Amino acid sequence: MRHPWLTLPLLALPLLTTACGDKDEPAEDTGTDEPVDADGDGFDVEEDCDDTDDTVFPGADERCNGVDDDCDGDTDEEAVDAGTWYADTDGDGFGDEDAAVAACEVPEEHVAEAGDCDDTDGEVNPDAEEVCDGVDNDCVDGVDEGASDAGTWYADADGDGYGDADSPVTTCDVPSGYTSDDTDCDDTRADVNPGATEVCDDADNDCDGLEGGGLMVPGTYSTVAEAIAAATDGDEICIAAGTYNEKLDLDGTSLSLTGAHGADQVILNGQGAGSGPVLMAIRGETLGVRGLTITGGSGSEVGGVWLMDATASFEDVRLTGNEGLFQGAGLSASDSVISFLSSEISDNSLSGEGYLEGAGIYVYGGNLELVDSVVSGNSLGFTGDDNSFVYGAGICAWQAEVSLTDTVLEDNRIEVDATGYTYAGGAGLYTDGGSLILDGVELSGNVVEATSESFVYVEGGALYVLDWTGDAAPSLTDVALLDNDATATSTDSFAYVYGGPAAFYGAIELELQGLTARGNTGTAWGYDNGYAYGGGFYAFEPTIAATRLDIRDNLLVSNDAAFGAAIALDWASVDLDNGILAGNAAEADATVYGGVLYQNWDDLGWYVRDPDGDVQLSQVDIAHNSATADTILGAVLHQSWDGTLSLHNTNVVGNTATAGTALSGAVGWVDAGSDALTVSYVNSHDNPTGADAFEDGDGALSVGTLLDLDPSYTDVSATDPADWDLSLASGSAAVDAGDPAVQDADGSTSDLGAYGGPGGADW
Repeated sequence: MRHPWLTLPLLALPLLTTACGDKDEPAEDTGTDEPVDADGDGFDVEEDCDDTDDTVFPGADERCNGVDDDCDGDTDEEAVDAGTWYADTDGDGFGDEDAAVAACEVPEEHVAEAGDCDDTDGEVNPDAEEVCDGVDNDCVDGVDEGASDAGTWYADADGDGYGDADSPVTTCDVPSGYTSDDTDCDDTRADVNPGATEVCDDADNDCDGLEGGGLMVPGTYSTVAEAIAAATDGDEICIAAGTYNEKLDLDGTSLSLTGAHGADQVILNGQGAGSGPVLMAIRGETLGVRGLTITGGSGSEVGGVWLMDATASFEDVRLTGNEGLFQGAGLSASDSVISFLSSEISDNSLSGEGYLEGAGIYVYGGNLELVDSVVSGNSLGFTGDDNSFVYGAGICAWQAEVSLTDTVLEDNRIEVDATGYTYAGGAGLYTDGGSLILDGVELSGNVVEATSESFVYVEGGALYVLDWTGDAAPSLTDVALLDNDATATSTDSFAYVYGGPAAFYGAIELELQGLTARGNTGTAWGYDNGYAYGGGFYAFEPTIAATRLDIRDNLLVSNDAAFGAAIALDWASVDLDNGILAGNAAEADATVYGGVLYQNWDDLGWYVRDPDGDVQLSQVDIAHNSATADTILGAVLHQSWDGTLSLHNTNVVGNTATAGTALSGAVGWVDAGSDALTVSYVNSHDNPTGADAFEDGDGALSVGTLLDLDPSYTDVSATDPADWDLSLASGSAAVDAGDPAVQDADGSTSDLGAYGGPGGADW
């Protein structure tokens, strides 16, 4: 149907168009009502773009509904209920909160969930699993925090590789001072952990819950004897601190006894009064003892430890306060292998009649070794009418292999008060047969005092070495004989002292390297005669090779005769290179034979030795010694009969002689003819006057030319000869004055005295 207005002429159309375009001009008052607000939203039909919907009007909240709610001509723009969307470029369902947009519909590559901390990696988002890879996988709490594959580590404060279960941390990398193991039961001790070896101390070393292993006293067993009864070969019995009044017999079981807290705190006490040995291993057992004191043993023979055919080691052990009547108050052993390390054998005693041997240690056969140990205050006491044989208050060894290293034998004592004849010696150490090695050993303050109505022989105040088989070759290296004393007194017969500190007997080859003998005393007083030999040492028959002998400040005293205040030799040969014989004194009522050195090779008919004895002294200082007697035969040296004596590159200086009646030999007295003495580059200076330097029994002895030089020692001003410095001062006339065929260590011509020659630099 055609509307009527469509038939109007075309010229009328412009007028209609103009009228419609003038909408904003006030309408001509036609006398009708105001514009209608049909939907009641406060905007009339002319203002409202949809006057049929009261939610649509200018200024309304735009919403996501496909409608221009605010009548601004745009639909759904900045809608109040629009969603916030986040760019998700890696497609993992989580967006970058720094790339957010608001829209009614989700834009492409956007998501509603934010929180992605790396929108370039689809494996990184809040739903990802945190792992140890150096990346914050779950975007929470930082890199690798709470990683599912993180390790748990435990503090290892003691650095033993085992950690403390009560100190865990969880991290990807092991922190410094931590470990993955949590089984350490004591993280303050590196020797305590499951991999440690269980030892007897105050800890469960291997963390198995059994302190000291399975044989703990008290603990597993209430007494040591009970533990021994339960033990099998190779077991260790661990003994806690305390005193255990027990006597123990291994009864054939080889085992170890260990004090958990050391010898000061763990004590086995036999309780004395004839109780017998404290510890016995007499069936061939192997025994280890560590950290124990063994005391209170008392028996007719053995007090502390009794061993037979045993192998026994002692470490940090104290054998002390044990008593006996015959042998081995501290330890007595036969045919056993014995070692002591860092141990003490002290204040053990034997008292009785007849034979008394080894108050500290007595061994027959086998082996005895002491390292870094002390043998002190042990005593042998004889009182009675019988004849007495008293040897080795510290150690007495028969037919045994004996080795002592870095060990001290001090203040051991032999006392004899008898009516019968008496033999005594070696208050520190006595050996008969076997072998002997001493290295770094000190024998000091040991004493032998023997008195009898009959004759008395004292041999070696501190050390007595004897072997008549000729098989032994004792070796003494860096041994010190200090302040020992040997005294023999006979109230109705004769008395002998052989070796104030030491005596060596037998056809043995004896090696002395670095022997020091200082401050020792030998005294012989006899009703008939008193004879004192060897203030530094005495030797009967040995062949001696010696270097670096330092023999000073020793004293021989006799009411009859004294022989060699430094060295006395009977049928012995000596080759000494680099020695000091200084400040020694021989004092006798009747005769001094050799104020410093006495050598005898006397053909007595019934006692003949072949070949003749040979004494060679090279690079020696014989200085400031003294001899005092009615008659002096050799103020310094005395050589008898068929022996030979050779002096080479030697200083004989400042020695003195005080003779009541006669002095023969201002330096030496020789009784074997002119061929018995060889003097080569010998400096005789400031020695006694009034007698020829050397004499023999047939008259003056020509020995050739002697040097007479002041050696100018560095320092001999001290009262104590031990403090003298006998090296040659700068400019000394004795420097380079020795044999041109001999060189000092620096290649120059040899100096005279102890510090010259190739061995002079070894002091």
